Amino acid sequence: MTRKEVSRRDFLRAAGLGAAGIAAAACIPAPQSAAPEPVQQPESMEAAGPVSGGTLTIAPGALSFTNFTPWKVRGTSHYRVFSPVVQALVRGQEWGDCLTPQTKEFRITPELAEKVDVEEPDRVWVFHLRQNVKWHDGRPFTADDVMWSWFAATHRDVARQSGGLPQIKGAMNLGENGGTMEDLTGAQKIDEYTVRLELEETDFDFISSPNTRMDITPKHVFEDVPLDKVVDHEPFAGMPIGTGPFKCTQLVPDQFLAMERNDDYWGGKPLLDGIIFRFLDGNTAVAALEKGELDVGFTPDLASFQRLQAMDHLESATFPTPCYWAYYININRFPDTYHQLHQALLYGIDIDEYLAVTTGGLAVRDNYVFSHIGVGTLNQPPEGLTDYRFDPDKAQTILEEINWDFDRELEFSVEGEPTVGEETFQALAANMGLKLKFKVFHPSAFVPEVFDNLDFDIYSNVQGCSTALGHFWRIVKCGGTPDAGGINWNNYCNPELDEVYAAAMQEKDLDKRVELMKQVALLVDQNLNGAPFFRGVGRLIFNSRVQAIYPGTDYAKSVRVPHEKIWLKQT
Repeated sequence: MTRKEVSRRDFLRAAGLGAAGIAAAACIPAPQSAAPEPVQQPESMEAAGPVSGGTLTIAPGALSFTNFTPWKVRGTSHYRVFSPVVQALVRGQEWGDCLTPQTKEFRITPELAEKVDVEEPDRVWVFHLRQNVKWHDGRPFTADDVMWSWFAATHRDVARQSGGLPQIKGAMNLGENGGTMEDLTGAQKIDEYTVRLELEETDFDFISSPNTRMDITPKHVFEDVPLDKVVDHEPFAGMPIGTGPFKCTQLVPDQFLAMERNDDYWGGKPLLDGIIFRFLDGNTAVAALEKGELDVGFTPDLASFQRLQAMDHLESATFPTPCYWAYYININRFPDTYHQLHQALLYGIDIDEYLAVTTGGLAVRDNYVFSHIGVGTLNQPPEGLTDYRFDPDKAQTILEEINWDFDRELEFSVEGEPTVGEETFQALAANMGLKLKFKVFHPSAFVPEVFDNLDFDIYSNVQGCSTALGHFWRIVKCGGTPDAGGINWNNYCNPELDEVYAAAMQEKDLDKRVELMKQVALLVDQNLNGAPFFRGVGRLIFNSRVQAIYPGTDYAKSVRVPHEKIWLKQT
């Protein structure tokens, strides 16, 4: 550890700003485009401890947002922005758990629910809600908001955007028209501050999964809105109302989003006056960090990160993440050869060279999709799993066996200008005879064009960030497309895998469950849904005036960073 680099334990805490729970926030565009001037610290105050005041400026790693409802949230950059505003009933296990063995212990962090009673393990819960919580518009938070949020999340026109909550009893019987609240029999209001939730079947990681759609939205904003209009409903899509420690004041699309302190926050008055999220490209963010115009920046390119580390006014942190980076061939365009193409990439790309160029060797080469889950021995690859070491001759043989046209150019869809990693991958692919041509999408168009319209031959994406065992199934389950409430964007399907995965999700014996999950891994190995290359590494640069950026909590149990505890040191 260098003088200016935090400890490994703090690395995990640093990850918090990059792994905030699923929540959403935004603001109605203001007429002017200049970001508010950050509020300066009181110069007369000399205190060693936390100081109130000041505005934190963050570059979350995103260039654009088009919709700010929780049902449209996709990607870590969104989570970084939304977590100070919209909250959930509880937060479950998240990235930190990949480094600490999980147990059968029921582990959650209460948020809008102050207490959870387990009526039937892994199937029925009673949530006791916090009282005296207010929405940002001053209206009280009650059980009606929870009931509305659960129902909205199960409606087909909402679920297709977010994955929904199909596990709730009655959710699958709502029909094409979405049904009514009464049809969702697993959701029950007991009184104004108590709700009961019942699933159709046992699901041992439903509550502890950060992917559970437990984000709560205000019923009074939506009660007169048709369900098929909810996702894009204004003013919420542009001016959401949450219960978090900060509330929006101004948004200028593609430029910045400003938040101010919520003085009525149930968790106590935040220390910061406000937060400004600036939507900057990498080079602009690096320049702003250098000049002291930006407080926090995420994952700059390696060369910039190393240069910034040496600056006296900046601190740095690197931290492991469970997320693996994978490259995906469009199954719809290559239905008969996608598996072989994924294999060829895994053999033909010199991943060690790739990681040396892009991460300085900090990231870990890893092709096993469950290596980050510390349940029993699941993080240990099963016997028989293919070890994809660099073997260009084998890659060439695979391509020749499928009669690959080496003159063909594959469209490599990217968000904004290609990154160093994408350019490096393109060059290494050329070494194995694959021609990749960048197809550049504006950040606001990337998700709808690539994920919804499948406009790509190949693209890269981060996966596996969740430690919930069922998360990967949502990516690969037959028919689990966005239209069906899943996140199987690429229309992958392996019926045998589904059968084994279903058995694993119902198995209560831990050792037997692990063995079934390893069978799933072997089935994926035989029919690759993508080409996973390495586990990621997070890089964080922040101004030395920023204090308590690492929450003083067990991050493994808390997915939302307590932004209300961050403060700015007087300079």
